[in-house]
Amino acid sequence: MDRLRAHEAEARTRLRELRRVNQIALEEQVLELERRLDELAIEMAIAEARLKAELTTDDTEFAAAVETELIAWNTYIDAQQVIAATSQEHARQRREAGIRRVRQRRGDVRQQLQEFRDASGKPSVIPRIRVSAALDGLDQAAHEAAAEFG
Repeated sequence: MDRLRAHEAEARTRLRELRRVNQIALEEQVLELERRLDELAIEMAIAEARLKAELTTDDTEFAAAVETELIAWNTYIDAQQVIAATSQEHARQRREAGIRRVRQRRGDVRQQLQEFRDASGKPSVIPRIRVSAALDGLDQAAHEAAAEFG
């Protein structure tokens, strides 16, 4: 009888350990899903602002939509910085290099947007095309960084 009780106690201990391990794994999966949902919300904000910029013919609305997109990109960069900060050294350095490329492209967009504003009222679509090209470069830098880290 004592032997059966000892086996039962071992089985219950093992069951508690498995539940604890499963709970930890579940919590990790929930955190990962929450992080991914946050990323998707940021991507949606970027896409919505981009669509608004592409559809408007008004220069003021275009500039406002690009500014809104840049704010969403700031949120994206902040989120990537958090991930980098919690990564191991080598991965952190690589992520930070990707973040620097995205920041550089964001700066390019800001510069082109300022040139667009400076040219406002002049009959030319070239500054707007340059802003759009800079936004495409920003997208490309973010996609390259994301592809590098999976």
